[in-house]
Amino acid sequence: MVGQEFLDFDFTSSMSSQKKLLFITFWDITCKPCIEELISLNNMANEYQDIALYAVTSNSDVEVRSLKEDRNYVWENIKIVTNYPFYAKFNIKTVPFSIILDKNRIIRKIISGKNINAIHSFFEKEKNNID
Repeated sequence: MVGQEFLDFDFTSSMSSQKKLLFITFWDITCKPCIEELISLNNMANEYQDIALYAVTSNSDVEVRSLKEDRNYVWENIKIVTNYPFYAKFNIKTVPFSIILDKNRIIRKIISGKNINAIHSFFEKEKNNID
């Protein structure tokens, strides 16, 4: 999968042309590691402004809004995409599951499970290499 073009996301067409990489994490509101990852990503966003951050869930807008309000989460740096049937569409078995794409939608990295260190390391490595 790494090195292949990723065509299946409608929302990637709206990706800002100013962003050089697209980070997509698949998550669920019942997944504690997913929520911890989202909090970390939101905190890292200012450091990596050339990377668009998307969090894709099959949960509804209402469920996500309720989670954010109940726990006072503010994810202003992450675009939340709700009601997306990714489990069936991509045969994803566990979350979080993350994919990093370049501006041409080529898959650069896949990360299965919560691994903030791997995400941060990849972002750091790419920080000066983004064309």
